[in-house]
Amino acid sequence: QLNTFLTNISNVPMNFRDVSDVRSILQDQTQVYHNLQNYSQQINELVTRGQEIMKLPLVPKYVQHDVQNTQKVYNDKIQS
Repeated sequence: QLNTFLTNISNVPMNFRDVSDVRSILQDQTQVYHNLQNYSQQINELVTRGQEIMKLPLVPKYVQHDVQNTQKVYNDKIQS
């Protein structure tokens, strides 16, 4: 087991060999996650408001297009 463990450690990429680097990377990933959660709430609120506006009479068609485009762009960015 020790031999396997040491082999696995030696195969770790160089950028993960320093504990402070790992900590920094994890902090960055945590920040990205929190930002995405915040943006998700804002996008959902924006889409909800847009859908409410679309129910009103005489709303320009670009409102629906903008709401759908906002959802699409956000979802595409989340996937990448």
